Amino acid sequence: MSESMAAGAIGGLVAWLLSFLVSPWIAGHRADLRAAEVDDTYWRRALQIGLVILAAALIGALYWLSWGLAAVVNVTWWVRGLVFAALCWAALTLPALLALRIRTSVDRTDLATTIVEWLLTILGAGLACAWITARVL
Repeated sequence: MSESMAAGAIGGLVAWLLSFLVSPWIAGHRADLRAAEVDDTYWRRALQIGLVILAAALIGALYWLSWGLAAVVNVTWWVRGLVFAALCWAALTLPALLALRIRTSVDRTDLATTIVEWLLTILGAGLACAWITARVL
């Protein structure tokens, strides 16, 4: 279990960091987002990194508890990781973010950026878990 949690945390963190390459493209280089990033504090970034590591580690635990999607047979490790990540994202992240959009006045661009960042984070965690499981077994 610890291998899956560590792989999930590392994979999720790396993918989340890579999502910063995509986020400005989605946001369209908006001036208000650049200003907000300048005002962003270190503790807010630290909380965000901690949240990503915790969520990705829990994705790793969920991967382990599901036996690595044992029902998905005759596929490569990366297909299994993609399927697991897509299921997690669709069941956990997407409904929460869409409910936030329905209940509040979150900007569509901010919502799209957050959806893609979490998609990449969960994909990284799922692929890392599938890869480590394929190497260990």
